[in-house]
Amino acid sequence: LHPRYTFDRFMVGESNILAQSACRSISIADDSVGPCVYINSSTGLGKSHLTHAVAHEILATSPMTRLQYVTAQQFSAEMVNSIKSNSMDTFKQKYHEHCDILLVEDIHSLNGKKKTQEELNELLDVLIKSGKRIVFTANKPPRDLGGIDDEFRSRMASGLVTSIQPPDLSTRTRIVQNKASQHHLDLQEEHVAYLAQHVKGDVRQVESAIVGIRAKSHLNGGTIELSLIEQVVASIVGLPQNLS
Repeated sequence: LHPRYTFDRFMVGESNILAQSACRSISIADDSVGPCVYINSSTGLGKSHLTHAVAHEILATSPMTRLQYVTAQQFSAEMVNSIKSNSMDTFKQKYHEHCDILLVEDIHSLNGKKKTQEELNELLDVLIKSGKRIVFTANKPPRDLGGIDDEFRSRMASGLVTSIQPPDLSTRTRIVQNKASQHHLDLQEEHVAYLAQHVKGDVRQVESAIVGIRAKSHLNGGTIELSLIEQVVASIVGLPQNLS
């Protein structure tokens, strides 16, 4: 698990408060959101951060919890290897009998993989009936996933389905401040405002900008000018398009 992907480090705003709240609930076995939480968003908006945060919280408060965290691709590869080695019984036992919470990322990558979908659908049925917890992430809501079996799609949507939208300006400002603090970078208010205004959407781009600013400032003897920040931002998101 990524050491920084915890609830404490997650910047909450209007765009992600429902997803964060749902993950908090499922990490403490609060059944108000149902047995299954499905989070969808475009890349870099915090799906993995929340999934890791659930795992961190559970392992910190209930270390004996049997937790399985995989990407859909890893689950599929593990299943294929089990079929090839005639060890499907062991595979099923691992997930059906020794799993209290299942975290599966990037469900959209199962497009067209019928056998994996069937196996995962069967697993979900077993876990839900046993009162276990499941978290899914994907880049689209269940209804928009291509190449997914209808029964599997329905079961994934049996709990709370929520999305994470790009952060608003206020949230982006706090993200910039947080990332700068993590990298021990002292930014002036106008620098923070410029970054929040121009680096939108993908939060990873904010981190990339902070790293770039820090590296360039070291070459300048630690001095950070707005022109330096403009250069870094332009290299990441392109030049700002100003209205005439």
